[in-house]
Amino acid sequence: MQSRQTRIGIACVLASTAFFSLTATFVVNAYDSGANPVGVLTVRFAIASVFMVAIRRLVRPNAPWPSRRVTLELMGLGCSSYFLGALLYFNALARMDSGLAIVIFYTYPILVVFGNWVINHHRPSRNIVIALAMSVTGVVITVGQVGSATGTGVLLCFASTVTYTTYTLGSARVLPKTDLFTGVTVVMIGAFTCFALLATLGSPFIDVNFPATIAGWVNVVLLAIIATAVATGVFFVGIRNLGPNTTSLLTTFEPVLTIVAGVALLGERFTLARGIGAAFVIGALVVFGLLESRSTKTPEIL
Repeated sequence: MQSRQTRIGIACVLASTAFFSLTATFVVNAYDSGANPVGVLTVRFAIASVFMVAIRRLVRPNAPWPSRRVTLELMGLGCSSYFLGALLYFNALARMDSGLAIVIFYTYPILVVFGNWVINHHRPSRNIVIALAMSVTGVVITVGQVGSATGTGVLLCFASTVTYTTYTLGSARVLPKTDLFTGVTVVMIGAFTCFALLATLGSPFIDVNFPATIAGWVNVVLLAIIATAVATGVFFVGIRNLGPNTTSLLTTFEPVLTIVAGVALLGERFTLARGIGAAFVIGALVVFGLLESRSTKTPEIL
């Protein structure tokens, strides 16, 4: 029975990783059809919110909604970190290619460890520091070799990484107060609320562009369903069967899949330097995941 649960968990996490890795491809294709970050994100979270409400009703039909205080905390996560982080990341994708963006973004598990040290006073081990050094080295190698990335794009991507780190730490504190499906549903509704308000009230000052072609709309819908709602759903099935340590280890393969998708579907160049940089980052995250999976004392926050 345990072996079957493990196989199901591994399959779900790898499927989730593959789905999430398509995010940048869908976004770039939507941009090529005339959409911009605000337009794409508004539709993304609208569809994802509806989908999560339906999933929650199917999986947890009798689960109560959380208290007003917990609801506000969850909405706050969606409105602040999730909203801001996604906005920063999608704007970064408009200024750099997908492979570089995901390599920079996937330093966030290491940043979570140090954030946990500062906030919760859980000091990281020497091996974790080594993993962080490997990760930063890989990012520097990759950034230094990709001429198409603007300084603004790199800065936005790093800011998104920091924001998602804050979101992860906040989620570790808030999500245990309710069931997982309800928590994720409320967070996504919060994110959609922010984007809807931004698209509506900010329209006189900012551009809100939706896809101008059918192909563009198909990519946005696929982004919302496959790379957001479905990816999140199977991810949490996986984490329920494997636990956070093994799950976080498996998700470190997403940067590889994103680079492959960028090369195969978007025609992006794959250079030796990019491969070396990505290997450093992925290697650091694998080391981190292995250390976490062997430790019984380190808090499980991912």
